[in-house]
Amino acid sequence: EIGVRLVGSEMCIRDREYYESALNYMKERIEDPHFFIFSDDVAYVKKQYPGKEYTIVDINHGDDSFYDMYLMSQCEGNICANSTFSFWGARLNARTDKIMIRPTIQKNSQVFDEVQMKDLWKDWIFIDPKGNQYS
Repeated sequence: EIGVRLVGSEMCIRDREYYESALNYMKERIEDPHFFIFSDDVAYVKKQYPGKEYTIVDINHGDDSFYDMYLMSQCEGNICANSTFSFWGARLNARTDKIMIRPTIQKNSQVFDEVQMKDLWKDWIFIDPKGNQYS
């Protein structure tokens, strides 16, 4: 199972190529993956990800949101949104065989320094907004 964090439909639309690339990366490496999608915009993700390989997690709100982070940390892999919440869900994942994916940049003004990012985020896969992968 793969934990996927999507934040806000506007951001998801803008980052569609990122998410498509990340989902495909997981599908190429994990046999029959199942994606658990955590989002603050459940209506949007239900429309975008209707297949049986997707489960929309819509049970933890407000003070219970930390359960989403815990559940993400238990997955075989993590596809992070542009948020520290999803980064922590992935970083707290204790599996030695995990696959972790994150965006190359957190804000549009940031420049992706591949060497520095690989040093800071060892063993992570980076995907830019256009879907290009850096591993």
